[in-house]
Amino acid sequence: MEKPTVFVSYKRDKSDIVNNLEKTIGGRAEIKRDIKEIGAWESITSFMNSIRKQDFAILVISDNYLKSVACMYEVLQLLKDDDWLDKTIIMLADDINIFGTKEQLTYIKYWNEEYNNIAELIKLLPPESVSSQSEDLKKISRIKDEIGSFLHIISDRNIPVEDVYEQINIRLGKHAVSKVEEDNSVETVRLGRDAIALLITTCNGSGILQVSTSLDSYSISIDYTDFVVCSSLDNRTIAKWNEALKKLEYYGLINAENNFLYRVTQNGYKAADDLEKQIGTEKIKCNNCNYHGASDKKNGCPICGCKIGGREESVLDIIKKNPTVTRKQIAEMLGCSEKTVLNILKTLVDKGIIERVGSSKTGTWKIV
Repeated sequence: MEKPTVFVSYKRDKSDIVNNLEKTIGGRAEIKRDIKEIGAWESITSFMNSIRKQDFAILVISDNYLKSVACMYEVLQLLKDDDWLDKTIIMLADDINIFGTKEQLTYIKYWNEEYNNIAELIKLLPPESVSSQSEDLKKISRIKDEIGSFLHIISDRNIPVEDVYEQINIRLGKHAVSKVEEDNSVETVRLGRDAIALLITTCNGSGILQVSTSLDSYSISIDYTDFVVCSSLDNRTIAKWNEALKKLEYYGLINAENNFLYRVTQNGYKAADDLEKQIGTEKIKCNNCNYHGASDKKNGCPICGCKIGGREESVLDIIKKNPTVTRKQIAEMLGCSEKTVLNILKTLVDKGIIERVGSSKTGTWKIV
């Protein structure tokens, strides 16, 4: 029987814990740790990036661990996957307490101060001489932004202390049983709703998507039609869709021909076909559920999970109460963008449910 692979993430001052761990579970798993996997002059970063490829990741959390850029970088790699908690096992060293708000805030403060200190030093030097260090600063910025959420999530886990090695063996044993019980069907990679929507929409078109970034805007277009459009200052939205692109590229579903053009691979088309069969759709373009082609058998959007026609019905209710309502007012009521509202209104018009009477500025909506 093939052994599961286990990536052990730890700070070197806790090697004794990892040595005991390796003795205890070595017969059940293939251990991946730095001193065994990284050869002389080989890339440390490449090894750290491999954490996502393993069946399990064991994090030996200590005080120094939570203050280490390298250790927290490995955590950031894990967080890229929606199911990271399913494969992550937490071990706590004796010198750590992350269960109280005060204790968590200590580490949040540490990384904010670390970021500010390095940012100030970089400002004092010519940009061309510190380009690599600026990239490191971006890592610290991500750690600063994620550390609070990470600590809050793991503090909610029932982490065993006294019988932790025994519990890890039990976890690995369950994994072995589940592997035996699996059939030969193709396992669907958990891409997340944004990546799924992007992949299937691209496959239903030319198979090519283009990313455009300027001083004013960011967009992803498919067949010259905008799929995502936002301000260049909307960093949250840009990060979300860049992450979707990274997932598709990571799993070999799209190839980057350059920095702005991507082409769907053969595996990408196959994955899109499998996903459509699984979620019962012929065409999907959710993009925050302003449009989708879900089948009658589905009661919820297969991408974002909201009720089919949920937002359309909300817009209709608003129009019934106030036919003169504006897009901006609807967007405020629904908590979404005006572009989303525009797409919903267009869908309702195309379906013949509503029509515009008068001009776009002074007219009113009429339910047909």
